[in-house]
Amino acid sequence: MIKRKRTLRDKRRSLACLRNNKNMEKNNNFYFRLNNAIRKSKAISDALPVLDKLLTAYVFCVYCSVLVFLLIKEDFSAVLYTLVLCGIGFVFVTSLRRAISRERPYFSQGYQPIISKGKNSFSMPSRHVYSVFVIALASFQIGFWFFAINIVCGILIALLRVIGGVHYISDVAVSALCALIFGAYFFIL
Repeated sequence: MIKRKRTLRDKRRSLACLRNNKNMEKNNNFYFRLNNAIRKSKAISDALPVLDKLLTAYVFCVYCSVLVFLLIKEDFSAVLYTLVLCGIGFVFVTSLRRAISRERPYFSQGYQPIISKGKNSFSMPSRHVYSVFVIALASFQIGFWFFAINIVCGILIALLRVIGGVHYISDVAVSALCALIFGAYFFIL
């Protein structure tokens, strides 16, 4: 019998299986229990990914609305300011998550996420949550109530990302905090 040489990919899979088996023994884990509780209701587990996509699309529309509003007001410097600041913040968060390279909860805890994700790492910080909160703060330029509605949307997306199994609570908390500090400094103050 010819013995096949183990590749790096094979070793990673073995380690992941070992880690998952150890984590499966710890069924009292918060994220594992949360995932199992959500999966008991087919309607809820089917609705979460759809709601996540809808809210993400809504946030994109809000961003476009802010830019259009500023264009209509002929405040071109504010348009440029908003584009550049949102872009710089997004690049910062992306760089931070590559540096941290934290595994997603479903990978480290050994369960199937409700919101499917193709990657196992880059969990901290959440770019979805960062984006929604910084865009909510940018929407303050339109009005307080629009801003308030978008902050509530940000909280919902943060909850969905945790309940969906793709982020830890600390991932979304750090993201929201980064966005609030960055956005408040540049858009509100």
